[in-house]
Amino acid sequence: MKLLFAAEKLLLLTDVRPPFQFLTKSGEVDGVSVVIVKRALDKMNWPYEIKIRPWNRAQSEVKRGKADGFFSASQNTDRDHYATLSGIVVDQYWSWYVLKSYDLEVNSVDFKKNAKVGSWFGSNSLKWLLDSGFNVKGVPVTTNTLALMLNARHLDAIFGSNIAIEASFKKAGFLDYIREIKAQKKPMGVYFSKKYLSKHPFFLAKFNQMIKELK
Repeated sequence: MKLLFAAEKLLLLTDVRPPFQFLTKSGEVDGVSVVIVKRALDKMNWPYEIKIRPWNRAQSEVKRGKADGFFSASQNTDRDHYATLSGIVVDQYWSWYVLKSYDLEVNSVDFKKNAKVGSWFGSNSLKWLLDSGFNVKGVPVTTNTLALMLNARHLDAIFGSNIAIEASFKKAGFLDYIREIKAQKKPMGVYFSKKYLSKHPFFLAKFNQMIKELK
């Protein structure tokens, strides 16, 4: 059964991070995560708009009450203060990536202390690296730039979403030269602002039901 229209349009923000989210040649927001989110909201008959923002800005705007949610996002305690994460929209792993020609042990004390590592600006994976005390030397805005920094040997290793980073390696044409070491499973969903959910207390349960049915 469809829900009645919400009193206000839901404004969701996302970034360009193929294959999760990207802009088509016609300027439409598309991607594996976008498709699931759109289908869930359409089934709910819930009015919405999805806009592209730089990832850090997307989170900041939700935190400041300028938008109602952001995706695709994994859980962290900072985000939990002002928003609530939905059920799983897409599965992923956080993985390390190094050049096959480099003999690096990513779990060693020496690696943590001395290896030059990176992840992209505003990402949960970057926060984890910084909180964990790694030697972070690369913080580009996109995964494409991150992949290029590894290939150019500006970094010894990069860290983050296996799906997004591998898509960048494939685009650049050097996936065969890269070694992956899976670190931890970090599924992603939509973070909805607590302010929005307080106005629509039944929304999240229905949204979670919809995305579960779609998977």
